[in-house]
Amino acid sequence: MNLIVIDKCSNYCAYCFASTEMGKSGKKTVLTREGIERVVQFISRSGPNFRLNIIGGEPFLYKDLVYLLEKSMAEPALGDATIFTGGICNTNEILKLKPYRDRLSLLVNLNERRDYRRNTEYELVLHNIDVALNLGIPVNIGFNIWRQDFNYQEILDVCESFGIEYLRWTVAYPELNPSPEVQVLSPSEYHAVAPRIAEFLEAAYWQHIQVYLDCPLPKCFFTSEQLGRIQLTQPKSAAFRSCGPVIDVNPALEVFRCYALSDLERTQLTDFDNFSELMAYYKRVIDEKYDRPQVYDRCDTCEFAEDRSCYGGCMANSAESIGGRESQETLLKIAYQAIQQGRGQEAEVALKKVFRKDAGVSLLWAHRWNIDGDISQAKVFARQAVNRSRTVQMRAMATTLLQQLSASGHKQKRELLNQP
Repeated sequence: MNLIVIDKCSNYCAYCFASTEMGKSGKKTVLTREGIERVVQFISRSGPNFRLNIIGGEPFLYKDLVYLLEKSMAEPALGDATIFTGGICNTNEILKLKPYRDRLSLLVNLNERRDYRRNTEYELVLHNIDVALNLGIPVNIGFNIWRQDFNYQEILDVCESFGIEYLRWTVAYPELNPSPEVQVLSPSEYHAVAPRIAEFLEAAYWQHIQVYLDCPLPKCFFTSEQLGRIQLTQPKSAAFRSCGPVIDVNPALEVFRCYALSDLERTQLTDFDNFSELMAYYKRVIDEKYDRPQVYDRCDTCEFAEDRSCYGGCMANSAESIGGRESQETLLKIAYQAIQQGRGQEAEVALKKVFRKDAGVSLLWAHRWNIDGDISQAKVFARQAVNRSRTVQMRAMATTLLQQLSASGHKQKRELLNQP
């Protein structure tokens, strides 16, 4: 869960994905101590090993950061925490983290030297990375690609000099309703920038740096040849499926799926008992109702869009598809009711829209074919349900159905053999 503790920043990234959300308030908004208490209570109901990302804005501008760490670290349900920072902050704020270093890490969003307003800001970022490591606080680096002529070697050299072996990267994506001044790579530029990104990943490999992709890309971003090499050298950078709900919580304890979709289905943290319940909500109201990518015209006929193995990268690139289909829960209810009433074709129409792959879905498919007397096809899905089962109860249901289908099949075969 990403906890936004302050909505103002000390940096001015050209691609800032949070600028629209942060710009909604003219004054600085911060998480109150009362809000911290509620967040900690939420964590206590969501553990064990709950992961907390402290983000902004710039978290080191937040005066109650140490108080937040003290309270959250005292909660047994918390596993560890990561502070997402641009690194432009008073070094004394880094030094305050020493008591929490055993369960704390930093993710430093690093830009190229030319992107800072002053060279001293860039040097301060590097200095603060050095200070954190000297305190024993693990540091990772995040890098956002927002233009075609990016200097990847500079970023890799910083990683190497600080002993950082894992680099997080992404292509800068827009918000659903972006500010006009925000600069990101548009889908029309992907083909042109892909070769340089492939070079970047290859160079990282030879410098023994594992590079992992944050936000997913369309499957057609790289050529098949490029992707084949990436799969061999940087497999964590070959991610094409949905990122899933990220869950951002702002200082007012408002919740949204992610910064890119912050205008959709906003709710309150206090409306949910725990994190699993919150994740399920956003999967249901946004992710499961996302139809298919509309990034390119070819998405309309792409098999990977059809089987939902590609989301076209960020959903913000396919805004009109959000809410384009019924939720998985609704579709499964329709299929179940149709099966109960013996309407196999109606159940099939609903099940074809279900992209989940679990034992329950397989079991419904088995019943659908059984309605039409297609015992062979029904048995295939009943067997699949057995293999997919993750609970004893589900496996027992699938096994019982499979045994019934087998018995029915034997009966049909005997009847055929006995025909004159």
